[in-house]
Amino acid sequence: MYNYNNNKSLKASMRDEIEEIIKNENIDRSRFHEFDKHRYNEIITKFYYTFFDYNKYKKISLDYVWLKLRSDIECKCLQSSLWYDWEEYLSNIKKYFPNENKTYYLILSYGWVYEGYIIEIQKVLLETTGLLEDFYIVSKKFDKVICHCDDGNNMSAFEKQEHQNYPS
Repeated sequence: MYNYNNNKSLKASMRDEIEEIIKNENIDRSRFHEFDKHRYNEIITKFYYTFFDYNKYKKISLDYVWLKLRSDIECKCLQSSLWYDWEEYLSNIKKYFPNENKTYYLILSYGWVYEGYIIEIQKVLLETTGLLEDFYIVSKKFDKVICHCDDGNNMSAFEKQEHQNYPS
């Protein structure tokens, strides 16, 4: 059972806003696009079971997930923001995911899943308005994640240890 942000109009507005950003910024859809809707649950489930304490928090939720991290997930960096320079704040993403030739998942707390390259992910995030709450950028190997917490004004990078696997 999934518990994504249930405010349907806000959820739809965020998706519409991202679609407008893609069009207005002429972002190549081969470099950033909405992920296959039929596979959202697969990606979100793997994300949740890889990084979060599913034994303690059985219901998959994308809100406040940084409070549900597994004890064996290692924090690699924490970037706080005073919200005065969103562009500079987002530039920190490349410090943790420097490879511009790989694609990543962008998961929004509203339950939307996107796939794209870091440069395009940053472009989209840069143009979003106050509708955006929490977001997560996940490597395709599900071994690294950046969590942006709107309430906490911070971005944290985490890595899973090599021995971890999520349940089948």
